[in-house]
Amino acid sequence: MTTTSPIVALAAGRAVIGSAVFLRPTLLVKGLGGDSATAERTAWLARMFAVRDFALGVGVLWALNRSRRGRAATLLGAGLDPMLRELLLLGVLCDAGDAVAVAGALRGGHVRPLPGGAALVTGLGAAAVGIAAATR
Repeated sequence: MTTTSPIVALAAGRAVIGSAVFLRPTLLVKGLGGDSATAERTAWLARMFAVRDFALGVGVLWALNRSRRGRAATLLGAGLDPMLRELLLLGVLCDAGDAVAVAGALRGGHVRPLPGGAALVTGLGAAAVGIAAATR
């Protein structure tokens, strides 16, 4: 595995999930245990957040590609491209925020424990991967 593999996996996953939720926004709420009526009423909100995830995922992939073209600087020890680092840290902020929101929903009984717990662990894990990648 290359040092960029976790970055690619995180960014591609974010873009795929963002696309899927944008195209089928009710699946997110229903998957977390919400009823159909709530899922329909909040579809627009799910799409707003889906676009955020898609844009961050594509932005990280774009910045990674840009930094690969300037690989000589990386080989000389310059580290990550500043734009890539900033996008990774923005992703960390989003993932940490998602984890806090899901933790509150779990505590309030607004989401089912198993999918809510999985979403919480995913958010925390993605934040950890983002921090590790941004600080290398």
